[in-house]
Amino acid sequence: MGGCISGTVYNDAMLGGCSTATPGDNSGWTISCSGGDLVGSVPAIKPTSSTFACVDNNSTGNQQALRDAQYSITFTPPSGMNFSCAPQGTTALTNATTPNVSDLTFMYSQAEAGWFQTRGGNVFAGSTAGGETIKSQIPDTCVAPCLPYFSLPDLVTNQPGSVSRASGTDNFDNGSVSTEGWEAQTGSYQGITADYQFWRQFLGDNLVAKTISGNPDTGFWLSDIPGTLTIASDWNVSSGQKVVVLHDGDINITSNQTVAVGSSLMIVASGTITFDDAINHDVTDVQGIYIANSISTGDDSPSVAFIGKGTFVSWNSFSFGRNLGIGNNTLAAETFVYRPDLVYNLPTEVKRSHYLWQEK
Repeated sequence: MGGCISGTVYNDAMLGGCSTATPGDNSGWTISCSGGDLVGSVPAIKPTSSTFACVDNNSTGNQQALRDAQYSITFTPPSGMNFSCAPQGTTALTNATTPNVSDLTFMYSQAEAGWFQTRGGNVFAGSTAGGETIKSQIPDTCVAPCLPYFSLPDLVTNQPGSVSRASGTDNFDNGSVSTEGWEAQTGSYQGITADYQFWRQFLGDNLVAKTISGNPDTGFWLSDIPGTLTIASDWNVSSGQKVVVLHDGDINITSNQTVAVGSSLMIVASGTITFDDAINHDVTDVQGIYIANSISTGDDSPSVAFIGKGTFVSWNSFSFGRNLGIGNNTLAAETFVYRPDLVYNLPTEVKRSHYLWQEK
């Protein structure tokens, strides 16, 4: 004697430990059933919406009850979905005593796309092309302790930053700009373009050519490495140090950068600064002032979250490519935290006036 194995697929959208799940849609899944002593036939899955049933398809095409045996149900979710739990396991036994197993349960969560947040400090998007000039699609799965705001309050002042753009609109999807709602369209940027060429000329004779490798000393360093400069070792700028590095080309940062209180680190590139997605924010953060033509946080392969503390200026574009998979549901893939002390502690040569006043 045998029976039927059936169950339900649930969508645990809020990652509630499988207690708040609702029946989901199993279309697009690969579902298979194997096991038992079936001669001339194979088990077959009969999915309908959120439910499934495992029956015996014999050689004549008729559906029969499964024979007494243990069977294994295998679920392969489509791209972008992950199991949150399978509380009843993935196997079931049908026999004369228990011919039917009807409560086999699988639960999954849909992985949201990556998104980013800021904490304190101001944000300005200078594109004049219109469209969505600031876009961070905060998912509806961002519930406490996740905060569904683009600009989070500073931990000292308890105030968010202001968010402005030269043109277009913003898109925060299921979130909002901040608790205070400070945002505006202000028109195009009218200030100095303080890019690599500007700083190369402005710092002038203060710059010293140097092959950048390990942790640099205090000074104004002009990288003499051709092409891409790779910073592969941890830089730890200790209290009192003031380090400025200029590089004509791209910079690839594959290690953590920490800057102690009372010190400063400023890195300027004529090309793209890329923060490799091997950086693990559970160990430390990337800190400093970073200025480039473009800034990238890495690709969209399985990544760890990026946390940058300081000031980040891109004169062309930002590329936010981190992807935490199911972690995107409750955590920003990139978070930028304002540290005004890094600006305050810059060398005097950097902070001197850009203007020459002459009496007439």
